[in-house]
Amino acid sequence: TYKVSMPVVRKALSEMEEEGVITIEHGRGSFINCIPSEDALFREPEANSVLFLSCTFEICDPFYSRVLMGAQDEAAVLGVNLIYAHPTEQRPVEVLLSSAKHRGVILAGDVQKEHIDLVRQAGLPLVIAGDIDGQPSNAEFASIINDDFSGGYQAGKHLAKLGHTQIGVIAGEPRFNFWQRRVDGLKRALLEENIVVTKKQIIRFHDQRPQDGRRGMDQLMALPDRPTAVFAANDRFAYGVYAWCQEHGYSIPDDLSVVGFDDLDLSNELLPPLTTIRPNAQGFGRYAMQVLAEQVDSEHYVPNQKVLPVSMIERESTAPLVTQMAQ
Repeated sequence: TYKVSMPVVRKALSEMEEEGVITIEHGRGSFINCIPSEDALFREPEANSVLFLSCTFEICDPFYSRVLMGAQDEAAVLGVNLIYAHPTEQRPVEVLLSSAKHRGVILAGDVQKEHIDLVRQAGLPLVIAGDIDGQPSNAEFASIINDDFSGGYQAGKHLAKLGHTQIGVIAGEPRFNFWQRRVDGLKRALLEENIVVTKKQIIRFHDQRPQDGRRGMDQLMALPDRPTAVFAANDRFAYGVYAWCQEHGYSIPDDLSVVGFDDLDLSNELLPPLTTIRPNAQGFGRYAMQVLAEQVDSEHYVPNQKVLPVSMIERESTAPLVTQMAQ
């Protein structure tokens, strides 16, 4: 029921193909069609493309599909051909890098250190749109990240304002820094309200699927002090929380308040609509293209990290604790 987001993305890609925006080559990837302008920044016709490598667990990741759209918008302004690809065993990163003469590479999603090494060996300008697996910081690279700490902080303040003191967390593994930033932001906000989140109240998973959200709820609701609110550190976890509540006769927000993170398309269609943190996904892609253009255009480019703001979207999945207790 809560996996609708993936078909929605596939349908969007299909419609983009019908409109001539992209070309889908099965086994290779989706390639964006773009006509360069006469005053394009990248002028050499034999190398007028940027490779957008989606290093995500899923080919049609709903968040990074919007990042891709933002990159395409900026590519059109710059007059650049943007080539989208998702590494596979059959077509690994090194093969994709050598498939054409690219002016630069955007690595998006859950980036591995070996991906970066391969791009560097190819001598190509690089921008990282996301986090590096196991790396404490992206600061030595040109990179774009969300202000995940602020997002977690806003979620914590929102739940504390509603009177919640028992708050469960479902998140991914901290080897990707954005998960830890979100959890740390939440904990900071709650600590300022004299609310402590214990290790047992933080459930982590390697993947980020709705079924993991359901499994997380099994663990949280088995605690002696059951949570009255849950911070799902991405919306897909939140979809699993919704499914668990439906299966176990819990009402949202009457019995449990839920906050997500990402504001995926489906989140506003849930019953009730999900309160969540909205990152600037398309801004991710636009800034990545702009930063890559700066690198190509400058002989003395100094790598830096750009942090994009996020915002709280209050809907109907949270309620004051007194309302829940009165049920």
